Amino acid sequence: MQSTKFLQSAVLASTLLAAGLLSLSAHAADISLGSASIVQSGDFNIASIEQHSSGNVESNIASIKQTGDNNLATIAQTGANNKADVTQTGHGNSVDLAQDGTANTFSAYQAGAENRILASQYGGALATLSQTGTNNSITLYQGAGQNIAYVAQSGNGNTAVIKQR
Repeated sequence: MQSTKFLQSAVLASTLLAAGLLSLSAHAADISLGSASIVQSGDFNIASIEQHSSGNVESNIASIKQTGDNNLATIAQTGANNKADVTQTGHGNSVDLAQDGTANTFSAYQAGAENRILASQYGGALATLSQTGTNNSITLYQGAGQNIAYVAQSGNGNTAVIKQR
């Protein structure tokens, strides 16, 4: 009887999540050689952290904090000693980050509505990105070296594209 109730609850949660009617909050620490933290407040927020490291190497660390509604954040890290931190406040904001290699550091802060960040970093890059306002966009690519990028945008409808190799 208990397994039937559990299965029904799992199916209901899965259905609500798929329909966008459930906002997840999760906290996971010291998973294998990495740590991940997701904290969400509001409705229809989606967050995902995926980390892979090879062998017995330094840990990857990732954190997502979202307050508001309809925000989306994804972090994918492969390699060693990578760090990522995403904080979003408002509604309809999104961050999509991929880091590969060793010693990449990424920090993003967004406040407002419909702001977007798409970022890829490889090989020891550093990025600190900040957007406040509405409908701002940052696209960042850093690879093949120790590239550094600092971007701050405020207002509405701003766009920044950074490519460093």
